Amino acid sequence: MMALLVHIEPEINMDRWYSVRVQPTLLDPCAVICAWGNRRTRYMRVRLLPAESLKAAEEIAADIVAQKVRRGYFLTASSEETSPATDTIYRTSGGI
Repeated sequence: MMALLVHIEPEINMDRWYSVRVQPTLLDPCAVICAWGNRRTRYMRVRLLPAESLKAAEEIAADIVAQKVRRGYFLTASSEETSPATDTIYRTSGGI
């Protein structure tokens, strides 16, 4: 699972992004990796949440995405919504 969320409010100069990804790690079966920052700068922060299994990691990621949507973020990209053609375009052009 991979999700990219954005929160934009020009009135208060807010232009943020938040990324949630599930992937395997060397020490744990799976982990949820969250990254966030301002879209106008290169500075970002990263957080790793270890999980016991792939199912547990996907549940944690879904909870995080739901919480961000409640706080005003909107989903711009998700691995469930992409097609093989879109994946090919991203891989050949340098992608996200």
